[in-house]
Amino acid sequence: MEENYSAQQVIEALASVGVPQQVIELVVPIAAYESRVDGVPFVHEAADKLSPSYGVFQINVDSEPAFYYKVMKDSGIDVEGLFTKQQMKQLETNIVGEDDTDVRDFSDEAKAKAKTFMAKTDLKTQAQLFKLVYDNKAKELDTDEPMKILSNMYSMTVDKYNDSENEDAQELKGKIEGDVSDYFASKQKIKDDTSLFKQAEEDSMTVEENQNTEEDAPNSFFPQRPTPAKNYFQLLKQISAVNPTVFKFEKGKKPPRPKMTKPIAKANDPKPKMTKPIEGGPQGLSEEQIQQVREIINANK
Repeated sequence: MEENYSAQQVIEALASVGVPQQVIELVVPIAAYESRVDGVPFVHEAADKLSPSYGVFQINVDSEPAFYYKVMKDSGIDVEGLFTKQQMKQLETNIVGEDDTDVRDFSDEAKAKAKTFMAKTDLKTQAQLFKLVYDNKAKELDTDEPMKILSNMYSMTVDKYNDSENEDAQELKGKIEGDVSDYFASKQKIKDDTSLFKQAEEDSMTVEENQNTEEDAPNSFFPQRPTPAKNYFQLLKQISAVNPTVFKFEKGKKPPRPKMTKPIAKANDPKPKMTKPIEGGPQGLSEEQIQQVREIINANK
C-alpha cells in the first residue's frame, strides 16, 4: 500500500509554507479527489494516468515546468545533466524572449526524474510546489479570489464537486470538508482557551498587585508600612525617622522623657483618705456622716 496522509497532515504542510487558511479550506478537498488511488485520498506517489501530474497536489510537469525545476534544484537535484544552458536560463526566470524559442518543456528523462523526485520528497516540498504554482496563477489571472484560481488549476475536479448528482465526488467532498472544518474548529477552540487562560492569569496578577498595593498603602502615621519593631528603641527610631518634630533619635543617646500632662503621684506622698461605710452602721452612711449625727445628738442633750 502506498503512503497516504490524513487531512490534518495536508493542512499542516500547506500552513507551514504560508498558504492562507481560506485557500487551505478549498484546496484540501480538491487534493483529496485529485490524489486518490483505489479510493484512498492523499496518496504521496499519486500519478495521473493521462498526464504527467504527480503527488498529493497533482501539479502537471508540462504545464508548470519552471516550478518543478525550481523545487528540484532547491532540493539538491543535479539539473545540469537534465537540461541545456538555454533551458535552465528560461526555467530559472520562467521568461521566454520574443525572438527565442520556448525550450522549457521537460524531456522524457527529465519527466521521469521529476516523477521519482516527487515520490521521494516529503509532503512539505510538495506543498511548496503547490504554493509556487498557486501564486503564479494568481498573477496570471490578476485575481486574489481563491476559487477562481483553483478552478483554473483543477477545472475537472471542481466541475465534479459542483455536480450534485456525482455521488462519489459528493461523498468524498463532504467527508474531507468535515475533516477540514473540525480541524480549524479545534484550532480555534485551543486558541480561544489559551486566550482565556492568559486573560485569567493577567487578571489574577492584577488583583494580586492591587492587594499588595493596598497592604503597602500609607496609614495615618507611617508613609509606608514599616517592618514591625522588635523593641521599644526600634519603635522610637522608626517614629523619629517619620516625624522628626517629635524628637531626634541619635545613636548612643537615650530618648527624652515624655512630657507629663498631669502630675504623677510620688510613692511617699500620703494617700488620699478613703471613705467607706462602717460595718454594722446605718445603711448608706459614711463614718464622717455618723460622726456628724453623734455631735448633733450630744449637743441636744
